[in-house]
Amino acid sequence: MDTWWQSERKIRKYDKIEDYSIEPWGEKYYALYKGNCLICVTVYKKGAVEVMKRLSEAKEDDEVEARRFLESRPNGKEETK
Repeated sequence: MDTWWQSERKIRKYDKIEDYSIEPWGEKYYALYKGNCLICVTVYKKGAVEVMKRLSEAKEDDEVEARRFLESRPNGKEETK
């Protein structure tokens, strides 16, 4: 019987969204990273992919809200004190 090594564990490559990546974590978990920073560990790859999608969508929503806020200001720019 062949010995299974963690280093031989392969996962299907997903399209990267921004700087996020999914990598194996231990024997049965998956880690979501943004660059070198660990964001979360999930049991299923599907969960890691969903978290990655939601984080990227939240960032896009925040950028839209910030743009709307700045456009609603009389001079269209941030106030400085």
